[in-house]
Amino acid sequence: MKSLDHLKSGQSGRLASVSGDPALAQRLMAMGLLPGQPLVRRQQAPLSGPIKIHSASSVIALRTKDAACVVVNTQCP
Repeated sequence: MKSLDHLKSGQSGRLASVSGDPALAQRLMAMGLLPGQPLVRRQQAPLSGPIKIHSASSVIALRTKDAACVVVNTQCP
């Protein structure tokens, strides 16, 4: 398992958990990011800017520090 900020562009996995601030976990769930959902990291803005991810139903940009709290299981298909 890796945090979302450590995935390379194009790498995918399933959302395992969100650590840290409970408000962040609530906000991500409100945006549709639920445990077990497949995610694909796309690109990152220059100078450690936001990371763009694709989920089943949307495209979301997360701050790098928030992406570090999202744990992704890369072993699942």
